[in-house]
Amino acid sequence: MEAAERDERDEQDANIGRSENSEPEINADRIKMHESAQRVDRFAKVHFRSMVGIKFMGLLALASLLAVEWVSEVRSDESQRVIELTSLGKDVQLYDLVLTTSARMLTLTGDVHHRDNYFLKVEPLEEALRGIEMKAPEIASKFNDLTVVANDKLIALEGEALDLVATNRTAATAVLFGKEYLTNKELLTNGLEVLDRLIGESRQNHEATQSWWSWVSTSAVIAAFLSEVMLMVVVHRLDRRLEMLSLESDVYQNRYDLVLRKQLLDSAASTMKILQIKKSRQSFERSLSVPQIHEDKTPRLIMRRRLFVLSMMAEGLALSGFAIPATLTLIALNNAQTAEPLQKLLLHAKSTEYYDMALTTSAQLCVLTGDTTWAQLYDGYVAPMDDALLGLSEVAPGIADSFASSTSAANTFLIDLETVALENCGVDPRRGTEILFSPAYTGNKTVLLQGIKDITRAAEEALKDHEDHKEEHTSMARVLLIISTFLIVAADLCTVVIAAWMEALSVTHHKDLEDAEVEAKFMRNLLAMIQTSLATQSANAGNFANISNTDKSEESRLLVQAGIYDSGYNELHEFKRHIASI
Repeated sequence: MEAAERDERDEQDANIGRSENSEPEINADRIKMHESAQRVDRFAKVHFRSMVGIKFMGLLALASLLAVEWVSEVRSDESQRVIELTSLGKDVQLYDLVLTTSARMLTLTGDVHHRDNYFLKVEPLEEALRGIEMKAPEIASKFNDLTVVANDKLIALEGEALDLVATNRTAATAVLFGKEYLTNKELLTNGLEVLDRLIGESRQNHEATQSWWSWVSTSAVIAAFLSEVMLMVVVHRLDRRLEMLSLESDVYQNRYDLVLRKQLLDSAASTMKILQIKKSRQSFERSLSVPQIHEDKTPRLIMRRRLFVLSMMAEGLALSGFAIPATLTLIALNNAQTAEPLQKLLLHAKSTEYYDMALTTSAQLCVLTGDTTWAQLYDGYVAPMDDALLGLSEVAPGIADSFASSTSAANTFLIDLETVALENCGVDPRRGTEILFSPAYTGNKTVLLQGIKDITRAAEEALKDHEDHKEEHTSMARVLLIISTFLIVAADLCTVVIAAWMEALSVTHHKDLEDAEVEAKFMRNLLAMIQTSLATQSANAGNFANISNTDKSEESRLLVQAGIYDSGYNELHEFKRHIASI
């Protein structure tokens, strides 16, 4: 019996020695655990605030991208306006020429076909002028200031001449070739030149603006998209940093938990021995074995990793949302750029139609009036006509080749006839008239006009296709912008919520550490109290005098074994009195 008690005391002394030796290690693990938990807590707050700041920067990038997209749409609308304005300007020139030529040809030839042609062009001319006023009010205002009086006077004179044709063609001709008509016609022509120049300046300003805006918008789109990618990388690094700190904190916590559990189990084992619970050695060791803890598979760490995955998914969703306005901006920019060749195509097509009409009427008026001034005007229209055809071949080679193949022979024949007729202008007007009003001339002229109409129709169809495409793009862009904005805002909100959740987990984790320490200390105190109570009862039941000398030593062993007492503990007797009172 005495040998058993001696063995038990030796084992308790060994436990006390191990406890005293492990105390510095336990304190070091505890300090590391709390320091790592505090680091996680501090960085979680930084992580959350950084996420809020990053998402705010992302919203600024989105706002800038939407602004660029909006300006690109405005530039695309401006391109469309310039195209239509160019077309309307050429229409005004053409319709004015048709009206003047039809009225004069009616008085010179008496052919009522020219009367019909005159009235058919009145309404299109008014529509073209209204269109210019809608597209460019300032240009229309300047044009009206220069031509309104002359235009009203010309309309009155042409109306007077048309009324006189049926009764006195000579008087009607005198009206349309008189000084008053020519003076007002010159004023109108000058106004048309100003109109063409203003439209040209508007077109050049648009092209200059579009040139630098193309670089600015492309750079802005790339910068905004790259900034979002960089912010996504920063978010990933912050998440990764928080994950590593959390893993480090979990490792220290697990180590400290293992030490606390071992201490608790040692205290429990001592208590069980005091109670003299009989078990086999193998069963006893198995019941006191500490379970293995996988440091990389703790529930808290798994939750964090899943939150990190959700955060990156949200970032990817935001990045895809950014890709939508970026793509729409590039499409709008491309639409504005494709409008430039279309604008040139329409300009050259309208110019070809106008100069062909001017060449024909100049030659015919030359032979009908015998005035060689018209021959000079004819020569002045040749170079612009060649430039229009050359520009057409540069902008639309396919259309130009088709036009050349269908009208080359007819155009060459017409040039030859007009050259011969102009040679007879002022010398033999009758011969020139026979040439320019012959069936051969009329037939080839019809072929040429059909080719010019084909060019104009192709240009107008291209313009209509461009308008339809732009309308489709605008409708689609509005829907996609709403979707992308929703995606980005939702993804950013999700990222901020996840960051707040991570911060809450870190704070809760720190609180759980403190609670775990309090619980472990309570259990150790409870076991120590039980052991002390049992030791006291055992001492009272035997010879109190014999064990009084060893009482303090026994109680010290039990308290040290429980982890609540060391060699410098000066309040042992107070603790004994507290136990005795229980």
